[in-house]
Amino acid sequence: MFEDLKENFRGTDDSIHAYVEQTREYYELKIFRILMHLMDHVLGWFIVAILLFLALVLFSIAVSYGLGVVFDSMVLGFVVVGLFYLLLIGLYALLRNKLSGPLIKKVSTYYFD
Repeated sequence: MFEDLKENFRGTDDSIHAYVEQTREYYELKIFRILMHLMDHVLGWFIVAILLFLALVLFSIAVSYGLGVVFDSMVLGFVVVGLFYLLLIGLYALLRNKLSGPLIKKVSTYYFD
């Protein structure tokens, strides 16, 4: 009787170890999937951001030269564009708390999927 009980405990112990191992492997795969999904999104946004940055630099130079022709002073054209960017930075500094909340909610949906 005790031998049968001992065998049942050994079988249960093996089952528990197998369950724990499979659960660990499942969560490793799930974390890997989440990280790859996140990296895919980050890489995509990074490429888009670089291309937009290059377009913005070229557009800013063109606008600066255009304003320089209008104001008859190239320096004044570049100063106006620079002040516009400083205004955008100031607006972002004021509104960054309102912008970060929705971003955190969006990213958390991918993490807690």
